Amino acid sequence: MIIDLLVREHRNIDLLLVALQRELEIFEKGIRPDYEVIRAIISYFEVYPEVYHHPQEDLIFFQAQGSRSGCGCNRRRSRA
Repeated sequence: MIIDLLVREHRNIDLLLVALQRELEIFEKGIRPDYEVIRAIISYFEVYPEVYHHPQEDLIFFQAQGSRSGCGCNRRRSRA
């Protein structure tokens, strides 16, 4: 199911951020980090989320909004 895929992708994104943090901590200690790993992580974040992941999330969001529109849940209450 698409929700399961998105959850796995979020977990993978967390792992990438942990790896990036680890490389930054190595750099801060004055040790040479693995720049290839840093480049790969940055490259991933430049392309994948905007091209694939976020459009999938948007689709789910808009489908959920559409399914609620008939029940009145989506209507804003006016404050008088």
